[in-house]
Amino acid sequence: MEKNNFFRILIVAWSVYSSNLLANEVFHVEKNSYPQWLKFDTVVQAVNQSTLSAQISGRVMATYFDIGHEVAKDRVILRLIDTEQQASYQKSLSNEQAAKITFQNAQREYQRIIGIYQKSLVSESILDQAKAISESSEALWHAAEAQLKSAQEQLNYTEVRAPFSGVVTKRHIEVGETVQPGTPLYTGVSLEQLRLVTEIPQHFMDEIRSQSQAQLRLDDGSWNDIDKNSLNFFTFADPQTGSFQVRITLPQDPKGFYPGMHFLVQFKLGEKNILSIPKNCVIQRGEVSAVQLQMKSQTQFQQVQLGELLTGNTVEILSGLEEGADILCSDESAHLLNQS
Repeated sequence: MEKNNFFRILIVAWSVYSSNLLANEVFHVEKNSYPQWLKFDTVVQAVNQSTLSAQISGRVMATYFDIGHEVAKDRVILRLIDTEQQASYQKSLSNEQAAKITFQNAQREYQRIIGIYQKSLVSESILDQAKAISESSEALWHAAEAQLKSAQEQLNYTEVRAPFSGVVTKRHIEVGETVQPGTPLYTGVSLEQLRLVTEIPQHFMDEIRSQSQAQLRLDDGSWNDIDKNSLNFFTFADPQTGSFQVRITLPQDPKGFYPGMHFLVQFKLGEKNILSIPKNCVIQRGEVSAVQLQMKSQTQFQQVQLGELLTGNTVEILSGLEEGADILCSDESAHLLNQS
């Protein structure tokens, strides 16, 4: 009862106050078509995120980065003790060089025999023997090359390099620990290419996909249009929840976005007729909103319930006004609304 009396007193006071406002215009209240949006939480993900694992057995000699460190592509982030691999590589290198020299000598001898054979100074069997020696030595050289390449790969595996520029999110190993092939070493994410991921309930999916219009709310409260081409609607649902995943690709190297951050995204469902009025028609005091209703030759103070702020500097009316009513609007009303 006390609350109702308070509102009555407040309405009377505003009625007196509103008579001093300079009405700039009379606005005819009607419904207009506005986009209907459905809002969802979304989280930032890195497109490139991976866990590096050991390719060979060995003992960790050094780690160069920790959690939170930024790493450039191809930087060495971990080294294994490479004594065995270095010895194997040097041996394979010597074998390859010796096999190459042997092949080159056999090839020269074969060419010399060909010249002599063409002068009928040696038999065909000697030519065939020289050819066989040349071909076998070439095969041995190629086998030594393959062995050298394998030894080089094993040596390279003792240095673990970053596959992309990014940030270390987890280090799985310590200096001195022994690793086996497949042992996790580092986990990291790239900040150059990020995306937003959200889940859409199945009963909204067809309409949202057909509209393919979305907006992202930034930290300053503004809504930015999302490029239609950056929307990726999954064509299969999660069997546990029945929801469809939607991925939104962000521009290359986006600023202010990091994996794990949460934002609000809204998808267009269609158009809806909404009763709305300009913001400068609303008089706002605390939690109470009202308008000056034009009633023939007099005005009446009318309390209204506001909805969302719409495009075009207008506000939704949920209750308190009917379509076809006339209200008075003033710049001072807008000033009061902006102060609330």
